[in-house]
Amino acid sequence: MLYSYSFAAANMDVFGALLSGATVCFYPLRERGVAGLAAWIAGERVSILHTIPTVFRQLIASLEQGDSLATVRAVDLGGEPVLSVDVDRFREHFPETALLVNHYAATELSVIAQMPISASTHVGPGAVPAGYAAHGVEIRIVDADGADVPSGTEGEIVARSVHMSAGYWNQPELTARNFATDPASGGLRIYRTGDLGRLAPDGCLQHLGRVDDRIKIRGQSVEVAEVENALVAFDEIAEAVVTARPSPAGSTRLVAFVVSRAGAFPTAESIRQRLAVTLPESMIPSAVVLLDRLPLTPSGKVDRAALPEPDQARPTLEAVFVEPRDDLESTLCRMWEEITGVKPVGVDDDFFALGGDSLGAVHLFVRIERLTGRRLPLSSIMRAPTVARMAELVRTDAGYSSAWHLATLGARGTEPPIFFVHGLRGGVVFLRGLVEALGPDQPSFAFEADGRFEGPLDASSIEDLAAAYVDLLRGVRPQGPTTSAVIRPAASSRSRLPDSSPPKARRSRFSDS
Repeated sequence: MLYSYSFAAANMDVFGALLSGATVCFYPLRERGVAGLAAWIAGERVSILHTIPTVFRQLIASLEQGDSLATVRAVDLGGEPVLSVDVDRFREHFPETALLVNHYAATELSVIAQMPISASTHVGPGAVPAGYAAHGVEIRIVDADGADVPSGTEGEIVARSVHMSAGYWNQPELTARNFATDPASGGLRIYRTGDLGRLAPDGCLQHLGRVDDRIKIRGQSVEVAEVENALVAFDEIAEAVVTARPSPAGSTRLVAFVVSRAGAFPTAESIRQRLAVTLPESMIPSAVVLLDRLPLTPSGKVDRAALPEPDQARPTLEAVFVEPRDDLESTLCRMWEEITGVKPVGVDDDFFALGGDSLGAVHLFVRIERLTGRRLPLSSIMRAPTVARMAELVRTDAGYSSAWHLATLGARGTEPPIFFVHGLRGGVVFLRGLVEALGPDQPSFAFEADGRFEGPLDASSIEDLAAAYVDLLRGVRPQGPTTSAVIRPAASSRSRLPDSSPPKARRSRFSDS
């Protein structure tokens, strides 16, 4: 038993075990630490291990490759999201016949749902489902008005059962808000959990967090469990927690708090680069904070309220710090600092490596236009993400007279060129991670509209837009499309494309142009 005595679920497990005739073994985790936990499990011949995912990950991190906890036949996890990477590591260090059980419970009702996972159970990426309704419990998903929603639709989790608390001691208003009696079911009581979830057609419950804790980044809902799962999948990362914090510009940003494995020294830049290969921009943390350990509550859960504010100091980057060399670079460095919240910024520091994103780039280009009178396309940040290269662009670039143009994302390579078409807002910066993943041998271009894309694209007709883009495409490929399996870009055609020649400064990792 690796729960705190103050944790309600611990009391349920203790009495359930004792009433079933089992021996209960308690390990003083706070006093003895996790280093000796594996030896204690083997010495006590523990067969069923009850704990929470945070402690489970610490246990796994303490094991060497090939170590196996052979006496354990079941690991029961609850209280926090279980991730698919937890399943992978469970299978590495526990017997093939052992079960990993993810359970979703509430003090008011005990276990609501359970997901037993064996060696043959398929588990997709991200958070592991909460599972199927426990015996004597019915699970429903309702909207804000309490009406049932169709399967697969997100809503509040409501549980109905005879095994339920009578309410909250001396808190009648809270009891009335969270508990009700269902007259249609012969008196069964209903409990509104305050959690979000969705039910699959087969009745499997996916827990999606608290109703009041939804994170939206630039209008997009983000499941932090998916980001945490991607982080702890890296071999050098033992634990990770992702939360939302206000950015220096006042918007909401993701911040990752990471504990590395012994002997591993990942940098914030390398972590963000690797995440960009598999995750969309809205799910990449703007800041990565490296910690020796995560703060925990008395019950052993991660104490999110105790997580520190991100340090504004310059993180460890691949680029060596270089001071600004003139007034323009000094001004741009201050803009980089104010938008990313990092100080100091050197002229060779990458905007995205510092935590910048497409929204921050919009603010940056507005300020550059006010400073210089030049309205540069937003895609310029992909080929000039450093102060030095942006300063060179401001000094030499004649800008674009057309509201529609073709951005060069990667001009070199022998593969057939790819032409991306923007979405409703006209922007192409979101393609940054995809272009990097395609590799240096893939020429890629993107149609871009109106430079800053503060509102929906304004075009008189689809036909006009298509005609303008065909003209731009022919500037790169005069011959147009071909049925040949291999298309070689014409070297002579590149001179027709604005800004296609590489700058003399060091090239960005996001652009070959």
